[in-house]
Amino acid sequence: MINILSHIVEFRNGESGLHVLHIQTATEILLHTLVQQTDRYKLTTADISLISTASALHDIGKINIPESILNKPGKLTKEEFDTMKTHTTIGAEILDKLPFQQESDLVKTAYAICRWHHERYDGRGYPDGLKGEQIPIAAQVVAMADVYDALTSERCYKKAYSHDTAIQMILNGECGAFNPLLLQCLQEAAPRLQAELSTSAAADAPRNTLAEAQHLSETLLEENALPGQDRILRVLSVLRAKADFFVKNARCIQMEYNDTTGLVHFSPWAVEHMKVPAELHLPEDIDKSGFTREGIRRIQKALRATTSAHPNTELSMLLPVDGELRWHRIALRSIWSENDPPFYLGAVGQAAPVEELCDYHRELSRDVLTHAYNRSFFESHLLQQMEADGVLLLDLDHFGTINETYGRQAGDIAIRTVVGAVSACVRSSSDALVRYGDDEFLLLFPHISPHIFAQRAEEIRASVEAIRLTDYPDLRLTVSLGGVYGACPIEPAIVQAETLLHDAKQTRNCCLLRQYTEEK
Repeated sequence: MINILSHIVEFRNGESGLHVLHIQTATEILLHTLVQQTDRYKLTTADISLISTASALHDIGKINIPESILNKPGKLTKEEFDTMKTHTTIGAEILDKLPFQQESDLVKTAYAICRWHHERYDGRGYPDGLKGEQIPIAAQVVAMADVYDALTSERCYKKAYSHDTAIQMILNGECGAFNPLLLQCLQEAAPRLQAELSTSAAADAPRNTLAEAQHLSETLLEENALPGQDRILRVLSVLRAKADFFVKNARCIQMEYNDTTGLVHFSPWAVEHMKVPAELHLPEDIDKSGFTREGIRRIQKALRATTSAHPNTELSMLLPVDGELRWHRIALRSIWSENDPPFYLGAVGQAAPVEELCDYHRELSRDVLTHAYNRSFFESHLLQQMEADGVLLLDLDHFGTINETYGRQAGDIAIRTVVGAVSACVRSSSDALVRYGDDEFLLLFPHISPHIFAQRAEEIRASVEAIRLTDYPDLRLTVSLGGVYGACPIEPAIVQAETLLHDAKQTRNCCLLRQYTEEK
């Protein structure tokens, strides 16, 4: 919806079709430069993506400005300029009257940008005459990006200035008054701005336009048929109601990826059952996604094989749902622009459980006695699909003696009880417990810090030590543990953990851990 609305304004305004893309890109560049220069504004990567996305709506208020003013080749009269200035308050009013998402950060940020991107740092801007840090930083940065792109682009009333000329004009104060810190950022970011946004580079750049925007702009926005704000809001309300209905009633995992912002959105069902956030940013938040890094690589590889002519692909994958790894068939569709040639915009996906695979998986993947994963399933699936930041081997002390003294049934009870104690100490949604040998178990911990890994290992040791078997009151159970932590390939990590387990068994009821070291 943001792309459609912002491009409607572009087509009415006679701009190149690249203006929105340029503003988003320049805003992102300037914000990244700003956070390198100072921590005054406490901007995270997600904040930068949010502001860059919201910047696309900075001129949405121009939807109600007459085209005779928007595309006038000469200088505007005072009355015309006063009308033009109202696009700031009109845009803010459109957003303020949205019938949904009023409390979302995106709407609040877009409102601030719409209303205040023509304020000046010296207080001489419009519409409210804000001064200095009264102007939200999002609006300050978009204002600078807007001025730079306006100077370096051809308009109906001017030729394009060169990059160097535009930078100097802004620094000289010829185009308004800006935050001195942002002027430093502009100088620092100038080479990258020139490389990515220069007029010569833009001539061959793909235009980030949508077919829907072209259609709407031509059929709905003719001079004599311009819809008012109520019409726009009604259309948006219907679109949002339809989307919300289908998303909320889909009992499966749905996700959407935007390649421009790096944001992934999950459906409410996925949030509830996969325990993932509704929105995350890749690659920084990959550990929160519910997918392993290997899983993400498989999805990326599948999407890279698609084209605009053949955008659909499928793959099967184990995903954590309700605390259990289950087989899912993931249907993916890459999204492409309508340009010639088209370019990649992102993707949507839906993952549904494959019941026959799930049943087959439960039957073949689990150890009959303990219900932990069996060694065969570990080697055929988990080894390829999981990544670990902690690998722990556990061995039941004196297991042979238990069988000889109390009998095989007591040994089975001891193993099942130990597995129950271990399972209570691990994360059911992500960690994997494997029966690696007769009385030896392997635990894989993805996305875990060294401190928490050590804490889990000690909890396991203490939990087993505290076990008391009603039928065998004289039997005392203990375990020995050896493990390594740090991002590590599983097989080499197991080898190192085995060495530590061997040393721990010399003492019994002992836990030895160390950082994984890459073998030379």
